[in-house]
Amino acid sequence: MAWNPFAPAPQQQQAPAPAQAATGNAPTPQAQPGFQTPANPDPFNPTPTQNPQQTAEPVSPLDQFKDLFQTNATAEAQVDPLTAPFWDYDPTKVREHVATLNFMPTGDQATALIAQAFPNSDPNAVAKLLNSIGQEAYYKGTLLTAKMSEEAGRHSMTRMKDFMPNGVKKSLTEAQLATINPAFAHPAVAQYAQSVAADFAQKNPSWTPEQVAGKTSEFMQAMSQTFQKTPTNPSPTTYGNQGNADFSGFFQ
Repeated sequence: MAWNPFAPAPQQQQAPAPAQAATGNAPTPQAQPGFQTPANPDPFNPTPTQNPQQTAEPVSPLDQFKDLFQTNATAEAQVDPLTAPFWDYDPTKVREHVATLNFMPTGDQATALIAQAFPNSDPNAVAKLLNSIGQEAYYKGTLLTAKMSEEAGRHSMTRMKDFMPNGVKKSLTEAQLATINPAFAHPAVAQYAQSVAADFAQKNPSWTPEQVAGKTSEFMQAMSQTFQKTPTNPSPTTYGNQGNADFSGFFQ
């Protein structure tokens, strides 16, 4: 059949429209053997898939130390050990304990002594009165002892607190001297070297132990070099041959 360019184009058949989703309470599809029911049966509202690699937060090796500088209320409430009381006592509890003590002797002999001392009084009442006096004296003495001990301990801690900076600095200086030259730790030299270091530290309170030890070492070396020089006019006095004399106890 010859092609006619003026002939009308043939009509195309339209595909049947898709069936609309049923509305209302449609039954949920049941799982069939061999098939797996999707997590979301509604095809028009699919559940978005999540990528764990995108939602997970990056992990830092410092996360395990994130609470290092966070202090709790208990730690903040702690008292400075240098100012904390030495005796944690409650006067009320002390009085309760003292009330259980008996300072009066018991027995017929004690009753006879009370009756002899107080002939016109009730021995039991007198014993009770005397015991209360003893309890009160014991209570006052306990509080006084605690107060005196508290003041003595606080005074001692104050002195120790004032001594610690210079004491620690002195120990560090001596250790540094021995590190620079072990001879500075020898008994024949240590006391003089430490005395020189103490003078440097007193005149220069801002110096570190390393600076004090270094300046002391410089002084000792300069003094040693001075002693090694041959005198211009040697003294004719002869002290004899002392050999290897031991001067370990010279400064003792």
